[in-house]
Amino acid sequence: MILNQKISDSITKIKTQYSSRKCREYLCFLLSRSAPKVLPQTNLNLIFPVMLDLCNDTQYEIRATACRCLSTVSKSLGSEICMDLVVPEMFKFLCDESMLVRTSCFQSLIDMLDLFQDYDAKNYLLKKIQSFIEYGMSTRDENYLLTVSKNLGIIIESFFEIMSSQIKLFFVDVFYQLCKNESLFSKRSVNETKYNWNMSKISLASAFPSVILITNSVNFENKLSQCLTSLVKDRNEKVREAIALQMIPIADKLGKQQQHLIINDFCTTMSDNSTIVQTVVVSSLEKFLKLFLKNESNGFLSDSQQMPGYQLILKRLFELENSISQSYKYSLHVLILNSLALMPWLVSTDVLVDRILPLLETRIDARALPVRQAAVRTILIILRKIPRVVVRNNFLDKLLQLSSHKSCYKRIFFIDICSMVLQLYSKNFFKSYFYQPCIRLAYDKVVNVRISFVKILVDLKRIWRFQVDRDKLENLESIAKTLLHDKDKDVFELAQRAIVQMDFIKSYVNNESEERLNRVKEEEENYWFELEPKKNKNDPRLSSSFNKIDSASATSVGKASLSRNPSRLTKNTGHQNLRSSLKIESNLHDRPHSLVDMHQKPNHSEKRTQNLSLTLTEKPKVKPLQQRRNSINSEIYNSSLSSGSPVNSRTSITSISKRK
Repeated sequence: MILNQKISDSITKIKTQYSSRKCREYLCFLLSRSAPKVLPQTNLNLIFPVMLDLCNDTQYEIRATACRCLSTVSKSLGSEICMDLVVPEMFKFLCDESMLVRTSCFQSLIDMLDLFQDYDAKNYLLKKIQSFIEYGMSTRDENYLLTVSKNLGIIIESFFEIMSSQIKLFFVDVFYQLCKNESLFSKRSVNETKYNWNMSKISLASAFPSVILITNSVNFENKLSQCLTSLVKDRNEKVREAIALQMIPIADKLGKQQQHLIINDFCTTMSDNSTIVQTVVVSSLEKFLKLFLKNESNGFLSDSQQMPGYQLILKRLFELENSISQSYKYSLHVLILNSLALMPWLVSTDVLVDRILPLLETRIDARALPVRQAAVRTILIILRKIPRVVVRNNFLDKLLQLSSHKSCYKRIFFIDICSMVLQLYSKNFFKSYFYQPCIRLAYDKVVNVRISFVKILVDLKRIWRFQVDRDKLENLESIAKTLLHDKDKDVFELAQRAIVQMDFIKSYVNNESEERLNRVKEEEENYWFELEPKKNKNDPRLSSSFNKIDSASATSVGKASLSRNPSRLTKNTGHQNLRSSLKIESNLHDRPHSLVDMHQKPNHSEKRTQNLSLTLTEKPKVKPLQQRRNSINSEIYNSSLSSGSPVNSRTSITSISKRK
């Protein structure tokens, strides 16, 4: 009651004492703010009559302001009272002599559409709105047309269920005229006309998904496809940005049967030079590609099952990736590389091997670390979906070579790769290929490498089980204890935390969810080895780059080589050297107490074996005169291993030659 009395007092005071235009405009805003806070009966008896008086004011500015605030007042009255009292008055105001009043009243009527749910009321309002739109198109008032284009999507979403075919064609034609006909905005100066038309096209781009609700395939190909192409190729950057934001909703409204109709337009947005448009396209690229995924369990696609227009999409995608890589926008570059992980479900194996994997291979050496990580992660995902052993082994060789790289940054990056392999592949796969190179980095001479290794030490314990792999668990514990004696303070602190976390890991307890996921990964990895001989016999579409490889090397690798026989990974001599060094290192790790003693009491023989295992994979350039000395040193090392006697660092070359 107190609030009602204050409102009535302020209304009478403004009417009697302050009669200027600004005061009456202030009264309109005051009534619109206070209407939702009072009872509907008070609103009907006190506020609504005053608003009607202001809507009939002599000055058109006051009438326009009152009509704009009328929607807020009417929402608090309810749908029935609004339909009986407010709507007839608004139809009168829509015929006002001032176009500003008509525009404000039309906007208020659109804001009130949520109140009406009755079929008869909606049908009545739809016919009235159609007549007002026809009037606006005939008068060509720019403000009125801007209001129509802004609210066209709201009108269609509110009434598309009760629209007849003729009304649907009418709204499609209005959308087409507003989008293509610039002469509708030609009453003012050139600059104002361009600005108003661009604002109209931005609103139409936002309303494009709603217009698809009332169209069929024929209307889309005849009219809406032209509108979409014109908006995508528009000169204004903001218009292209607005339509790029609506590409995913447009594809959702079209459905799977008609989604291929917008592929060319999406490729046009991918080739845009604007940084704003590129940002929008890259952020929606993964969602767009997911619309065309095939639901094959194995991920292998034939030519007939590939994504429609994949050649054009790959071409534009590579151009976009190249331009972003040169602009140093690392976050966008990571999004593009992550979206390439969907390609096994979109294109065939030949396309993956010939076009996508070479691109990702070049990005492994990128400048930014997130880009390199995204490239390797995408490669690991794609390799799971390629039924070619030779291709997979070649890429695995390149990744394994990073563990013995001269650059410490490459070795640190290899530890990051190991964490990715633990997530994407089975435990047996990691044990066979990446475990030994990974634990060898615990004794790296660079502190940052050891720090990175300590961070992955906890994950390494999770792949072993106490009943079967007791020796490996003891080996990991000895490595952790060795790192506790590290001279670097950071390594020492991280090793302490790692040991505490490792104590909480129950290696004797099997997690059912993890074991189930691990079995699924193993079955998928073994499936490719079963499929490989069949593909070599039945698939004539082999890549030209691998035709020279002996077919026996691709079929001789059996199912067990993936999980238990890493020595048959490839026939490359460099890889054999790598495996031999890993074998020597594994012999050292089988004796955990000697590793601790080696750190506390240095011995020349053990230092020599450790340095030898670290340098076997580096392949230094040996001069011709030094070959004899190196062969003698290798004989010294082999004889010490066979006899069990320690190798003295003072043993000379002459003594060996005399002994011979």
